[in-house]
Amino acid sequence: MLRFVSTVIEDSTNSQRAWESFTEKLSIDDDDRDRHSKYIRLNPDLAETGIGLPKFDEVEKMDQLTEHVTTSYLPSIAAELQVVANTLVASLFYFEETLITEDAEGYVTVKGELNPRRTLDSDIRF
Repeated sequence: MLRFVSTVIEDSTNSQRAWESFTEKLSIDDDDRDRHSKYIRLNPDLAETGIGLPKFDEVEKMDQLTEHVTTSYLPSIAAELQVVANTLVASLFYFEETLITEDAEGYVTVKGELNPRRTLDSDIRF
């Protein structure tokens, strides 16, 4: 029984296995770059820290791990984090076209409004 519990805990902490299981269930074609770009995983390489992944009871290693992530890992992925942040903000809005015109040279102009997907009041629930 103890071995079973240990295996369940180990599996639940294996985020790479969970990520692979999640992405397999999505059934995205390899050539569908647009759908692939909607799923991003940021995964620090803990082997670089020299301490690896601490065990549950190794709380003294958490300070080292936090230091590594804040001083080495986060700065190295700053550009990727900015893309994630921009994507999240952009997903809050949609474009609603109000007028489409084409000039004599064939250039098309689309005018419209940028609207929030939901009003702030509808998202707040207590």
